[in-house]
Amino acid sequence: MKTKITKSFLLSILLLSLIFSGCSKNKTKNLNIGIYGVENSFVCEGLKKSLEELCIQENLKATFFEYDIESPLKEQIGKTKIDLLLSSAGYAASEALKASEYDIPAELTSNMTTSIRQSALGKDNKLYALPLLNDFFKMEINTGLLKKSDDLQINDWDAFLAVSKNLAKEKNNPITFAGKNSREVLDFYGALCEALNGIDSYNEAVMLMNENATLPMEGLASLLCDSSNSPLATAVAYLKNWNKHNLINKNSFSEFTTNDINTLAERNLNGLVFQNLSSFRQCNQMKSFDQFFLPSRSKRAERHFTANIIYALKFSKNSKVNTILENLVSGGSQSNLSRNTGLAPVLANAKTPDIQASDARFYVAATSYPLAGLGHESALNAAQLKELADIIKGKIIY
Repeated sequence: MKTKITKSFLLSILLLSLIFSGCSKNKTKNLNIGIYGVENSFVCEGLKKSLEELCIQENLKATFFEYDIESPLKEQIGKTKIDLLLSSAGYAASEALKASEYDIPAELTSNMTTSIRQSALGKDNKLYALPLLNDFFKMEINTGLLKKSDDLQINDWDAFLAVSKNLAKEKNNPITFAGKNSREVLDFYGALCEALNGIDSYNEAVMLMNENATLPMEGLASLLCDSSNSPLATAVAYLKNWNKHNLINKNSFSEFTTNDINTLAERNLNGLVFQNLSSFRQCNQMKSFDQFFLPSRSKRAERHFTANIIYALKFSKNSKVNTILENLVSGGSQSNLSRNTGLAPVLANAKTPDIQASDARFYVAATSYPLAGLGHESALNAAQLKELADIIKGKIIY
């Protein structure tokens, strides 16, 4: 009788241990994910949704930490201990790269377009920042206001000016942009600089902004704009000319938000909008607008379009991080990311939700590596960016 009880007892213990062992293996673990420099709320929520879905597949719970772009990243990360970081390109990505200690398998970029592979970031000949999406900066034209809009081509700035004047016949001051967002309006000036003068002028503007960040903004604006050799001088001259011909709605420079652009579109009051893809996603009244890239005399292969990249960086040895990274650059996940954020995928063969995302991918793929955007490249804080944008506005409209 004693022997039977002992065997039964041991079997019960063994069974319970197996049950608890199985429960332990299936226990959901946390994956801490930081988000840095992604200021568009629609994109941020789309990234969270996509990562949550991937984590559920791997029996993980995603916990998100949104970091302040104006505070030192290393200090913020030190308080939260993340596994993965999602960062925008430019200053944010450079700070993230400094803080990251774990490289990423280079073969994860193998199915990306050439220009996107060129934008992958690394150090010591290793990959550390994996491209996920691009936020293409473009112009949108309300072709519904044009009598002849079939096969509309904007191959140079003369064609742009002709179209703008035609739009002005239908609507006063047809050109608009959301200048209330200082970072985005500086991205616009940088994109215009590249289109008119090329990559060297754009790079000079970035260098001047980051090497003279301690200057009064009046002095920095002078370096950027006032001399005939200043990198933004041509862009400012073009904007002055458009403004002189009453083509620009003056509220664009510092008053209009993305919501205002959408309201104007709803009332059919704007004919041409400069904005990035993420801002376009927040404008649901722009169905009669078609997108175009900023024209240039440069050959397509020499162009560097402004298209801010969203990167993923590894911040822990957690083996699940590599699995998530592999999934993020698979065809299905890329399509899901594009659908949830509205941005363009980096894989050449990923499905896109619409023509806007598809064209954005094609434009970047057909040119050289994309630019983060002048506002995104800058280490200036929000107050400095606003002051700088306001001073440049004065140089254009007065």
